[in-house]
Amino acid sequence: MIMIALLYGIIVGVEFRYLRLHQRKRRTFYFVIGTAAITFLYFEALYVFRDQYSIGLSLEAIFSPIDQLIVWRR
Repeated sequence: MIMIALLYGIIVGVEFRYLRLHQRKRRTFYFVIGTAAITFLYFEALYVFRDQYSIGLSLEAIFSPIDQLIVWRR
């Protein structure tokens, strides 16, 4: 979890430096930093809930009815 925070800190630092060097608008700063914050929170939530949330379970919930429909028609 600390590594995730450090990685995002480095990413935000590089982005912030780039935006300042190229004199971007304040709106661009808000957009870039906001996007990084949202993705950071999402990634941390996935890390915390990794035992409860699984992409396999999500895919099964989506495609299970389709699979049952295909098997039923055979």
